[in-house]
Amino acid sequence: MIPYRWTYADPSWARIANLVPVVISCAEAGDQVANDILFHAVQELASSVKAVVHRLGLCGKDGKASFPLVMVGNVLEANRRWDIGKEVIDCISKDFPGTRPVRPKVLLFLMHSTSKSIKSNISTINTFII
Repeated sequence: MIPYRWTYADPSWARIANLVPVVISCAEAGDQVANDILFHAVQELASSVKAVVHRLGLCGKDGKASFPLVMVGNVLEANRRWDIGKEVIDCISKDFPGTRPVRPKVLLFLMHSTSKSIKSNISTINTFII
């Protein structure tokens, strides 16, 4: 159980995202609450992406047009059996079959930089680009 004060003392995405490996481990060990947390997180993320895709018309008038979906961030990388990125893509693809997931490698050299400003910018990018 995570104390209320810890959760809301600093609600930054990075801090909360650091809990993902713990939740995944619990889910893989059979914890139903952890599985529910992951399931709902996937549904919420997919719902947000679908709203943007629809609003920008990326899917075309019939919802079947092909469009790239950039998948960036540690949370969306494959983790053992619970692959959040795959689950998000599967959820989005049900409504938009033209979804083409893209996992760029270009940003990797920037993530290893010692510059705090570059790391800050990458964090910002990870927050807004899925």
